Amino acid sequence: MAQDCHLPIINEQHLQNIVLVRTSVNACLRGLLGTNKVAVKLLNDRKWIDRLNRAGILGQVSSERILVPLGLFEAHSVVGLVRDWMTQGSLHSLLHERDLFPELSTAVCLQILSDVAEGLAQLHALSLPHGALKSTNVLLDQQFHAKLCDWGQEVDLHSSAPNGRGPRHRDLPYVSPEVLLGSATSIEADLYSFGVLLWETLNRKQPCDDIDLLQTKLELGVPVELLPPTTPQKHVLTQLIIRCLNSEPQKRPSAAECALVLRETVAAIDPQMLPKAILHLKSCKERRLLSRKTCSSWGIPIQLHNLDNKSCKRTSKNWTSKIMPQPETLPMPSSQNLQGKVSPPVAIRTRSQTGGCRVEAGNRAVHSNNGRQRIQTQQSTSLRSPCLSPTTLNRISQVQGNQVNSQLSADRRCCRLLLERREAIVRYMTEGRFNNLLDVLRARQAVNHETYEIITAGLTLTARTRCLLDICSCLGENVAMLVATTLGLVSTDHT
Repeated sequence: MAQDCHLPIINEQHLQNIVLVRTSVNACLRGLLGTNKVAVKLLNDRKWIDRLNRAGILGQVSSERILVPLGLFEAHSVVGLVRDWMTQGSLHSLLHERDLFPELSTAVCLQILSDVAEGLAQLHALSLPHGALKSTNVLLDQQFHAKLCDWGQEVDLHSSAPNGRGPRHRDLPYVSPEVLLGSATSIEADLYSFGVLLWETLNRKQPCDDIDLLQTKLELGVPVELLPPTTPQKHVLTQLIIRCLNSEPQKRPSAAECALVLRETVAAIDPQMLPKAILHLKSCKERRLLSRKTCSSWGIPIQLHNLDNKSCKRTSKNWTSKIMPQPETLPMPSSQNLQGKVSPPVAIRTRSQTGGCRVEAGNRAVHSNNGRQRIQTQQSTSLRSPCLSPTTLNRISQVQGNQVNSQLSADRRCCRLLLERREAIVRYMTEGRFNNLLDVLRARQAVNHETYEIITAGLTLTARTRCLLDICSCLGENVAMLVATTLGLVSTDHT
């Protein structure tokens, strides 16, 4: 598959200690290549690589301001780009995670913007538009110098964001008017995106809230305050933003001109201010992380062959997920000894020898201890028709005559049901069902914020669904029953 690729091939044995790590807007894979930390960006297709190879671009890009892939990773069903791990995360995180960075020096912001303009100018010198310039695609090294990533992309506005190359809703403010109307990405479109990035960085505001209104006012000639009063060289930078946001592409400045303006602005700042500001950012971030009970930068160890088969390398295999261990519970007393309120099972240790939070699959009847509720479950059914959904399982079971009527008990019947039906639920899950299920779980306070972040960090709907089912199966019978009833797998009726 990679014979025509100019990037070196990095095999699975070369990468060690791979974990899924949270970022400010998503999650990514991090590992070790030798002694160096690297990130692995999974690919949906090879078009980006093939197009740049045909143009001979990959061999020409070499810059301190551009993040160039170290190699192409291939293993099992996974294909991705390996690149250096950027210690300080993205510009988006620096700007909008105010719990980590409550104060942000304008000097640091101007240095970052100068780096971005320089990287953009170097791409444009190769007649290569970035195509997706935004704060999440500006990564920061240990000294808060910026590098551009995910460059050379083609935006398809008709593609859905999770599966295609179309922009997410939050990214639309960065897209120039002509691209929104159907034009291809261009160097001029990059400058519009850079103008939005300038405004976002110097104001520390999300562009989706105000940028459309600002552009309308600018086109009408209405006076508007684009930047805070304390911004250095405020008038010069305001004029630069106005020119970048011009609705006529040919009237926008070049990236080289932007880089020159920003270099001069940074040069006018006290030379001692920038090192002090960077040191303050590092110490502030460290203190904030240490003061938390749980670190915000969690990492989940992961095996690459368990990743969902959504990359550009297709195989006929289905890989299962191994996410959470099964807590072993104390045996429950017999039904005749249970009177009144039933205590929940107590976890006594983690069963490390099991690959996931699983129990023996089976269709055993469960007898109730409280006699107040009845629950209807179904025998496991092989779902092969694409028009089937989990809510149709009741009808299938009734036709087959295998309906089991049993009363609710504390021996994890719904936990077992979720695990038995796990792949069927995953196969027929939709974004609407998944979001509704998450809303129900949060409304009932069945999952906390940290668990919610872990669930939603999945790279695909399938990965998020599997993570949700595995976690809820391990949170106890009450949570599992809430999931099962919301999905229509069981019905409850009070007697």
